[in-house]
Amino acid sequence: MLCHSQEQAHQAKAKLAEWLAPRGLVFNEDKTQIVHLKDGFDFLGFNVRRYRRKLLIKPSKAAVGRLRKRLADEMRTLRGSNAMAVVAKLNPIIRGWAAYYRGVVSSKMFSSLDNYLWRLQYKWATWTLRLPKTSSLQVKQHVDTRG
Repeated sequence: MLCHSQEQAHQAKAKLAEWLAPRGLVFNEDKTQIVHLKDGFDFLGFNVRRYRRKLLIKPSKAAVGRLRKRLADEMRTLRGSNAMAVVAKLNPIIRGWAAYYRGVVSSKMFSSLDNYLWRLQYKWATWTLRLPKTSSLQVKQHVDTRG
């Protein structure tokens, strides 16, 4: 809930606590906090924060870190597989993540993840194409499809 002052936020929290009590629900004090928008907060994988005079919602750093770890783990398990298996495994993960975060400020994050995924593909290709005479240029040509 967004309020204009900290006092107003405490009053709103008290009213909500009264409303929750007859239903047998209470606030989890470890998870419930009152913060200023300039400090921001994370909620459902999003970071909500005011930068100067604009309120921006971005993917949270924790969510991006979880995605990077998942992609790295998947690529590690796919070592030695063919390219179609890699695409079939990673495509639903990437499309789902992009669909979830496409409505917020995420273009820089998408660009960063694109570069990270390219590096993962390069590592996968060097592992998969471990031939004695394979040069790094041949590996880059095998991986680079961006044109």
